[in-house]
Amino acid sequence: MPGNSTFRNEEAEFAACMFTCCYGQIPEGLGVDDFTHAECRTIISDALQLKAQGKAVSSAALQVPPKLLEAFEARNYVSIQPEEVAGLLRECTHRRKLVDAIFGTDVPPNNNGVEGKFADGEKWAKAESMGTATLVQMAAKKSAEIKAPAKVYDDLVESYVPTLAAKPIEWATLDTEDTILAAQGTTIEYIVDEIIPKHRVTMLFGQEKSCKSIISYDLVKHVANGVTWLNRKVVKTPCLYIDLEDGIVGAYIGWLQNVGKEKVRFITLRSKNGIPQLDDPSLLALCAEKQPLIVLDSLHKLFGRNKEGKFGSAFTSSDYEPVLEKIRQLCVAGATVILIHHSTKADQEQYRDSSAIGANVDFMFAVVAEAPDAKGLKRVALKGQPSRGAQPPTIHILAFPHIIDHGHLCVDAGMEKEESAAEEAVSEVRKNGPVDSRTKLWRRIGGTKADKMAAIKEAIDKGWLHENEETGQINLGSNPVLSPVPGRVPMPPDPFRTDGGTDEF
Repeated sequence: MPGNSTFRNEEAEFAACMFTCCYGQIPEGLGVDDFTHAECRTIISDALQLKAQGKAVSSAALQVPPKLLEAFEARNYVSIQPEEVAGLLRECTHRRKLVDAIFGTDVPPNNNGVEGKFADGEKWAKAESMGTATLVQMAAKKSAEIKAPAKVYDDLVESYVPTLAAKPIEWATLDTEDTILAAQGTTIEYIVDEIIPKHRVTMLFGQEKSCKSIISYDLVKHVANGVTWLNRKVVKTPCLYIDLEDGIVGAYIGWLQNVGKEKVRFITLRSKNGIPQLDDPSLLALCAEKQPLIVLDSLHKLFGRNKEGKFGSAFTSSDYEPVLEKIRQLCVAGATVILIHHSTKADQEQYRDSSAIGANVDFMFAVVAEAPDAKGLKRVALKGQPSRGAQPPTIHILAFPHIIDHGHLCVDAGMEKEESAAEEAVSEVRKNGPVDSRTKLWRRIGGTKADKMAAIKEAIDKGWLHENEETGQINLGSNPVLSPVPGRVPMPPDPFRTDGGTDEF
């Protein structure tokens, strides 16, 4: 059979189409990609569809133009067997793909060696003269060269994400209590004392405009520079902010520049290489190398990108679990994770979506923001939620305009220190003795009844005050107020504050 190129055999393509049109036979094993002529590709595509539908294949069914059918019939293919045509076309297709893999471009659409994407006639001519076996060897060598740089990441992934299916489970090789104790110790290590446990997942959730992102960025900026955050010790740690919400703007960064010179690293929707998958080998390798604190903003966006399959419900545990497992693997690899999520619209202290989320994070904080007061002051509370057997403390924060005026967030001294209403009730009992009822205690304290009664209840709930169930008498409780917290550092008064509070600088 005549043929002009080992990459493209025009005669074989026309012969295959002739068999298909005239005899209703599609040479076995051939597909649309084995053809380069547009007319031939259309005929084979339509024929395969008819066959899939169980319909007869014929020139009429394929609506082949009469002139093209005459051109097929005018060629002498009587002595050619369909098997020969199929074999030749498969060989051409295979060689075409090999050359594309080796030289990185397609072969020309015709036979002169210089037209089309593959315009280097010298390389094309050289490839044309090579045997198929030689091309296979060249492709194998190039494949090995491409894989070599990735091996270091493959090894790291293997170290932290073992493929159990590939390894037998043997009793003698399983971890023991000693193994876990050697790796983790018996106490929780923190990157931010009592707030961010090391190599664990901490979730901050709240409603829109509740300051979740700015609180997270303020935190990691302090951690990156080893600067105490809201009166709590930190362990200086490299920090990475992965922003899928496009929520970190230049103004935030500008406000916090005086915290320190060490930079927080970012991956955003605007980054050159985009957002990586959570199980990206290079991201896992980065976790192993840098042991970073990573902010993932936000969980709902990650779910949309990393859920298994095309569809999934955010309220179904089985759909959420694979995403949460990938987040946990970042910690196994060496990272510490802050996960930003949303609360329900009805309840600021209830996270949205599946209940599986709470079971897969170590610490949880509801970010509850108050509306700005008459002076424009916005207060935010990080309310510790019951989390895997522990409940972190609640932190009261002065957000705006403090972060703009002073370049960092600040502890809300009016809520955190002795001026808080609950502690004021304790102070009254401590100074002037027990009181017969909540109402009498409120009257001794003074102020708005609703607020003071709520504060008295909070003091009783916390164990700072004790209420006798029979008599209603209120006395000091068994849980002391402001018990020492390891890692908190007394700070000098803020000269810009007028309420007697302190902050971390």
